[in-house]
Amino acid sequence: MKRRIGCVPYLNARPLIYGLEDEILFEHPVPLAESLHRGRVEIALVPVAEIFEHPGYRILDGPCIGSHGEVKSVFLAHQKPLDQLERVAVDFRSKTSALLVRVLLEQFAGLTPHFAAYEEGREYGPETGVMLIGDQALAFAFSNTTHQLYDLGSAWKQYTGLPFVYAVWAMPPHFDDEKTFLKLRRAWQDGWAHREQIVAADQRFTADFRRRYLTESIRYDLNEDAKKGLALFYRKTCEMTGTAAESGVFNSYV
Repeated sequence: MKRRIGCVPYLNARPLIYGLEDEILFEHPVPLAESLHRGRVEIALVPVAEIFEHPGYRILDGPCIGSHGEVKSVFLAHQKPLDQLERVAVDFRSKTSALLVRVLLEQFAGLTPHFAAYEEGREYGPETGVMLIGDQALAFAFSNTTHQLYDLGSAWKQYTGLPFVYAVWAMPPHFDDEKTFLKLRRAWQDGWAHREQIVAADQRFTADFRRRYLTESIRYDLNEDAKKGLALFYRKTCEMTGTAAESGVFNSYV
């Protein structure tokens, strides 16, 4: 049976799909975005960078994955001070976070390290910072590491004063299924109402951390401030990459 809905397999997404797990195609951000683009799913929780690349997508208003300050699961791990880093190894499984770390370092901090793809299992020296996302980032933070963690959500809030949006429910223009929209909004409401069950169902890290992560670090409401942060990130990304910003990219909410 073809699954119409795609989602990332991370802890932070579980409150958005509560009760729908059997209907979901689970993939990491980049292949999930490809599945949406190729029509293997009809609506998916994709990195916002996918919207930048395909401005025709529409966005489901209401639920998202965002932060308004420290996010805890998207960071740059480093041993030397940021201004002494020669390289940054980037996890390209999320195009959004890969762009965000560049915007923060280049656009806001005025730093120009060399960016390269992160190689899992490789030992990096102190001259290289490593960007990690999702559950892999959480596991690293809980590994008694001596690295400093430059939290990208905190840095964005420090520079802009706005929330940051990492992922949204996106769909092609022809997809207009009110039942699916209602189903996803209800799942978000049910997930929030059952957050203690979600916390208890996962045995990694600690229960207190899982609770604070899902209720404080991650913000699920695509409100007006979040939309302003999203639009600013798009403009900063266009400035950094030298591409022209298209009008109306974030006007198609349903």
